[in-house]
Formats: sequence, structure tokens, C-alpha cells
Amino acid sequence: MLAHVAHHPRFLYVHCQIPTNDVTREEVHPYPKGKNVVSVLHGSDHYVVLELNATDRTIWICDGKHYDLLTWTCHITNILKRTGMIGLDVTPEYGAKSDYAAQLYVKVDGKHEWSVKSTALVSQIDDHNCGPIACLKLWTLFQPGEVDAPKLDVKDYRAAVVSKCNQLLKKLEGGLVWNKRRVVEDKDVVEWALDERAPEEVSRKRNSREEEQEAFSTGIVANN
Repeated sequence: MLAHVAHHPRFLYVHCQIPTNDVTREEVHPYPKGKNVVSVLHGSDHYVVLELNATDRTIWICDGKHYDLLTWTCHITNILKRTGMIGLDVTPEYGAKSDYAAQLYVKVDGKHEWSVKSTALVSQIDDHNCGPIACLKLWTLFQPGEVDAPKLDVKDYRAAVVSKCNQLLKKLEGGLVWNKRRVVEDKDVVEWALDERAPEEVSRKRNSREEEQEAFSTGIVANN
């Protein structure tokens, strides 16, 4: 949502999706030259933010816990393919100078093409704030000057990003598309999906617009 609202001239947000899945030709969208590619990566129960600078061919992994960079090789390959920077049939070679990779190189066809380096917005001192920290990083990239993450108390990370998320939901509510695919027998529970491929046979229409709106509101609250 931040990327959608900001339309930042320097950054392009790209979804990594499932990094181990093959990227199809239909999923390739060449990146606009002059922009840095940004993505949120998830692996080993941890979230980080990738920023790819195509000009100097450097990939930064923003990670408050500084996981081994080899954790993210599938994700990096996925992003490189999605943005058309390498071919779909290319298998990059990743290497490091030590067992614990603080810096990687990426080779394509035997040539050193990319460097992967670790950075951090703030240090993560717990095991549960990686998501809020990733959100804070996106916030500082797409709307710089709105939040000074290093000055926030760690206990305020989550509250800050949830508040921002709610602001964005309110701002974009008219344009957000929610597709209701199934209502379970328990009328107090509503299941939602954004995926159009959810099976039609489990869909059920509501009898009134009032009930539909009530379920819509419940779905938004339940997912925040």
C-alpha cells in the first residue's frame, strides 16, 4: 500500500511470492531503468527487506539480525527473474568468502554480476519484531521523513506500523478489492481470500447488502 500511495520516482516494489517456485514468462515485468527494486523477503521464520540497485549492481539485505545472506539466494534469484535482469533458464552461482556470509557475489554465466551485502535499519534484539522492522524500512523508503525509526523505542515498532497500516486502509478502502470465496457454517466466522483461483463451488452469496457489508467490515478487522 505504501508503494501504491507513494508512486516513488526512485523505488519499484516487486512481490517475491513463493521464491522456490519457477517464475513464468507472464510474471516477468522488466524494471524501469533508474529505479531501485524493493521487496520483502520471508525465510527461516524471519522477514527482511531487499533493495536492488541495478546501476552499481548491488543487492542490499536490510536485516536487524544479520542472518547469513545465503538464506536469501532463492529469493534473490526470483526477483532477478521477475524483473527480467536474468533469463528464466539461468541458474546464478552464489559464493562467499567464509562459512558465515557477510557478503556474497552472484555469478551469471561464470561472470561476477552482482554483489549482495547486509545492512540494518535498526538492530533487532528480540525474535518477534522482524515484521514491524521490515514495515518501518518500507516506510522510510517510500515516504521518507515521516518516521525516524532509530529513535523509536522497540516497544513502539508494532504500534507505529499498525497505525500507519490503518491509515492506508482507510485512505484506500474504496479501491481495495476483497473477494469473498467461502462462508463456513459457523456464521460468526468469515473466510476471505484475495486469490481469484479459490474454488467457485465453495462460494456463497449473501442475502442482503447489509449482511455483506457487515461481513466485509468483519473481514478487514480480523485481518489487522
